[in-house]
Amino acid sequence: SISFIADPSIGQTSGTIQIETKNLAVIPQIPAQSAGPATDLDSFNVLPGEIDPNSVVTNLTIQDSDHFSFTYNLSLQTNPNQKWGGAIIVFNSTQPNLTQGSLVFGVTGTSGKLLVSVSDDLVIGTNPDGTPIYRSVNLLITGLTAANHFISIDSSDLLSAASDFDVTHITSISFIADPSIGQTSGTIQ
Repeated sequence: SISFIADPSIGQTSGTIQIETKNLAVIPQIPAQSAGPATDLDSFNVLPGEIDPNSVVTNLTIQDSDHFSFTYNLSLQTNPNQKWGGAIIVFNSTQPNLTQGSLVFGVTGTSGKLLVSVSDDLVIGTNPDGTPIYRSVNLLITGLTAANHFISIDSSDLLSAASDFDVTHITSISFIADPSIGQTSGTIQ
């Protein structure tokens, strides 16, 4: 790690220090919206699945073709780096192209925030079963309420997270519960 510290040795008691870097990872904050409708996923032929390498998701339920939910409990893990889990939608042969549109989902069950991870087709590794690991960027959705419960993910959001993100080939989208959402357990629909 590297830390930039203000203490008495710098000769001032207050101020703002600005650090310039190159290609630092960014998690854009995207405000929730009041308008839908949710994206029709029929042409993609997809199902949600559990993404839970840390055993914090206790239930993934597909209620019908328009709704699914996952229940999580982050306190099931003591390691802070393993306090995350959620649901994933994997796009295989037909992938969303966000050059002319967005992916919209209605979300409830959070205390106002949700972490959404989106992957493109850049292979960054291989899973133990031989399948590719794709690059992902994270977006922190903020302001989720009963009135503002839609999230809209478009190319500008993804490009702000990674300037070379391939918005023409979305391979997956994950809805993640982790400490950044401000609650340790619940059910997200």
